[in-house]
Amino acid sequence: MLFFTSLSRSFNFKWWNSVNTASITWQKSVDNYYAFAFSPVKPQIYLYTNNTFTIPKLFKLQFLAWYLSDRSHGLGSENARSTITLGIERNFFKDALKLNFTANDIFHKFMVSGDYNVGQTQIYYHRTYSTDYFKLIATYNFGDSKKTTYKKAEIEQSENNRAR
Repeated sequence: MLFFTSLSRSFNFKWWNSVNTASITWQKSVDNYYAFAFSPVKPQIYLYTNNTFTIPKLFKLQFLAWYLSDRSHGLGSENARSTITLGIERNFFKDALKLNFTANDIFHKFMVSGDYNVGQTQIYYHRTYSTDYFKLIATYNFGDSKKTTYKKAEIEQSENNRAR
């Protein structure tokens, strides 16, 4: 059995763009075959925000964060996890070169862990992923993709008339 609801809101100002989401999930597992021990059900809360701050003629700052709370779905429970990502972006040479530096999961809080019971056995798990990293991206635009220097020639006219 599963219940889910979510609310999202975006903000767009001259210097700040933001996308935000809040969700809540309530899930109850049902098992009539195996010897699982059921525990009380707790809802899970999810919070997400993605923000870009533009400092004109200098750079853009990026802030992304999300949080997933503890939850229990009857068969087991999961511990909370979260991540925070920061970035900075700057354009050079009349916007031909773009440099972007990102620090992902800076507090290294994305770890999947929890426990569940099968009969008399309680099983604990703790998975750590390599989500904390730094990334530098350089993008260079050779030329102006908006400028068109060709003219359309009407060479297909004779082919169009032949099909009639």
